[in-house]
Amino acid sequence: IDCHVHFREPGQVHKEQWLTGSCAAAFGGVTTVIDMPNTHPATESVEHFFAKKDIALRASYVDFGLYGLISDRSYRDIEAMHRAGVVGFKTYLSNSASSHIGMIGDGTLLESFEMLAELGARCVVHAENGAVIENRTARLHAAGRKDSRAHADSRPDVCAIEAVARTIIFAEWTGAPIHIAHEGTAAAIDLVVAAKDRGANVSVETCPQYLLLSVNDLVQGGGVMRCNPPLRDPANHARLWQALRSGDIDVIATDHAPHTPEEKRGASIWECQCGMLG
Repeated sequence: IDCHVHFREPGQVHKEQWLTGSCAAAFGGVTTVIDMPNTHPATESVEHFFAKKDIALRASYVDFGLYGLISDRSYRDIEAMHRAGVVGFKTYLSNSASSHIGMIGDGTLLESFEMLAELGARCVVHAENGAVIENRTARLHAAGRKDSRAHADSRPDVCAIEAVARTIIFAEWTGAPIHIAHEGTAAAIDLVVAAKDRGANVSVETCPQYLLLSVNDLVQGGGVMRCNPPLRDPANHARLWQALRSGDIDVIATDHAPHTPEEKRGASIWECQCGMLG
């Protein structure tokens, strides 16, 4: 089971289709995928959910589930999407540039978690502090930074640590079940473990790239290695492996997010799309 994939249909079939993505999953031994909502259009309404479900039913080689998007615009449809059959929800605490999804506001996030607590529905959280990222990115652009390392510098560890802490605070206050996506920062894992010890309903995933690769690979590999969150300092590896072996990390997912080769290349790291194949 891969609970975190970004198949590109509808809207970006030049990158991937349900047929091709699910076929690759099957060849890799994955028999169930759960698809994220940042397609075009986003899975942010019952109508869009059923449209994507119809595509997947006709084309998928493997079993699947679909997440619904929670944003400042779509949060009022949480209950309707839940009743329609989404397996869970996804929200972003930072902007998702490649999919044109804006970061959710704290007020909306708290209200959404209150709804999720009543429904017993889990929300996957992309936990990076969007305001810090935007400020750091602007500074790096102004300084003329175009190198691969600039991407990691625009999203330092503290972005993940703060966002995970904020998510947990809101979740504990409301009782909402949450799942921290694609975590590669050791200190953020420690926050999740502490929350679990307090009885919070929180789970966390990591991905192969955070266990096996580091910012050094980003520097060497360039745009091919650009993803969000970025590859971290290798000093994080030991804690991630320890947490995986102990069960403190609940899930390994891929965050499969394909782009064309041309979209992963550019003279500047900022021109290269974020996402890696899983």
